[in-house]
Amino acid sequence: MGAGRSGLARYLSAQNLREKIYLHAQDVTLANQGWLKEEFNEVTIGDLKEVKGTFDLVISTYVFEHTVDPAGFVKSMWERTAPGGSLYLFCPRYDLPFYMPRAVDHL
Repeated sequence: MGAGRSGLARYLSAQNLREKIYLHAQDVTLANQGWLKEEFNEVTIGDLKEVKGTFDLVISTYVFEHTVDPAGFVKSMWERTAPGGSLYLFCPRYDLPFYMPRAVDHL
């Protein structure tokens, strides 16, 4: 979720796992669409809510800190995680004094 130019497909290829895994990428910008279509089996450009279905593994890296509705983002990702599946959310840790993530812009 929020794929950007993820290296996941190439990593899986290097591990001889790429052919065994169906990858669906979601991003909000058309800027990466061509690249994503070469790397992933399916691509959704638009809001996370447009992604249909559930997945055994849902991954989001360095997206959470840019969302304006963090709780809604996590809820939407969890709704797309299949029963018994796993959700991995990676987010940088900001320790700089006075740093404010984009998620609080509305405040």
